[in-house]
Amino acid sequence: MLTLLPSAAGAGTPDTPELRDQAGDANYVHSHGLLPLPDDGPDTRPASVDGADIVAGWYETEYRTELTLDGDGAATAARYEPEALLVHLRTTGAPIPSFGPTVSYNLWVNVGACSMIFRFYARGALSSEGDPAQGAELRTRKAECLEGPKTYTEGITLAVAGNVTTLRYPFDALSLGNVPLFDEGYQIEADSDGNALQISTSHRLPNGLLLGGQPIDMAGPPQPFVIGSDVPPDVDCLATPGAPACTS
Repeated sequence: MLTLLPSAAGAGTPDTPELRDQAGDANYVHSHGLLPLPDDGPDTRPASVDGADIVAGWYETEYRTELTLDGDGAATAARYEPEALLVHLRTTGAPIPSFGPTVSYNLWVNVGACSMIFRFYARGALSSEGDPAQGAELRTRKAECLEGPKTYTEGITLAVAGNVTTLRYPFDALSLGNVPLFDEGYQIEADSDGNALQISTSHRLPNGLLLGGQPIDMAGPPQPFVIGSDVPPDVDCLATPGAPACTS
């Protein structure tokens, strides 16, 4: 018999983020890689937008626990099955509602040959009706991606706890047939075109064109992360009957 139990994801914390950035530098002053200006700092508060001031970003693998039970209902094995990628972004202040206009948060990465953007929109008092809806999405950018350039929204969720925003990307919703866009063992790397993290205003014009503003804050590329590397190893409950997973 197989029993499924919900599990909190393992590692990946604000103490060991894949991306770090100076606090207090969300001030629209950035080099874009073209000018001798810093993308990281200095701290210019109070001339900084706290809700659009990225300070850390980290990945986490969400998984479920599958228990195999014998005829008496005792666990014989505990297996951990990855099922979603979580992308956490920590800002100096709460990102939602925004400081006024609609703001887009964009983390550019590569998974294999596929360049993609983990993105969410935050709306505020100055957002217009035609601006993008508040929520999370995934945008693939190149022909090498599973379905070429495409924007995915189905199954993707956005959760905000104080100044930490979590984007959840379920593996089963991001696939073509049985082929996933990403899965356990896939490595997330810095974007091959040199993009990293950008936070900017985003406004929909009457003609439907989405206008992105000057970036409010930018950050350098994140460190690599292997999906599933933070999931604990499976447990043989017959060999270790006292293991916590075997007694749940």
